[in-house]
Amino acid sequence: MKVVVLSDIHSNVYALDAVINDTKKHAVDLKANLGDILYGPIAPNATYELLMEHKFITISGNQDRQIYESTPEEIELNSTLQ
Repeated sequence: MKVVVLSDIHSNVYALDAVINDTKKHAVDLKANLGDILYGPIAPNATYELLMEHKFITISGNQDRQIYESTPEEIELNSTLQ
């Protein structure tokens, strides 16, 4: 069984795309994503959309949980700090 494991994408859709393309060359049986997916400055929406197109088993990383558990007030505060 061939397995690919990735983690700490941090919204780098370009690196994610390269990994996905490489997996196609190696007949991978299982793709696992260990989290820390969207937190980062590059392209969180595009990263999310690309991951949804492929069948990765995904768990949440610590920064993913920070995003998912944020209150609307925390999100607003963070967006004004940037």
